[in-house]
Amino acid sequence: MKFYEAEFAKKWFSWLEWVTITAAIWAIGENGQSLLVSCIAYSSAIIVMANAWATFDNFIDNKFPNPDKLPRIAVRILSTIIAAFPLIVMYFVGTIIKSMLEP
Repeated sequence: MKFYEAEFAKKWFSWLEWVTITAAIWAIGENGQSLLVSCIAYSSAIIVMANAWATFDNFIDNKFPNPDKLPRIAVRILSTIIAAFPLIVMYFVGTIIKSMLEP
């Protein structure tokens, strides 16, 4: 399978857009001390994290012949790490944007 057949670039930039937009919304909410904007950012972060979790579960189910035979605890730990990765990126991008917004 080639990357363009799997629409790898489209999926990558979609993920990058969600992470960057969520980070920007978080930075604006924190900088402006707006509870509503911060809640929107946190909701978006939960959606991004849930999407990362579901995508990894789909990957396991589709790419391994017997996914039920894999150790579930290992899959859950790896899923949690992968789901946390966008949050880590969001935090650092948001911190950069927040520092740019401060006078």
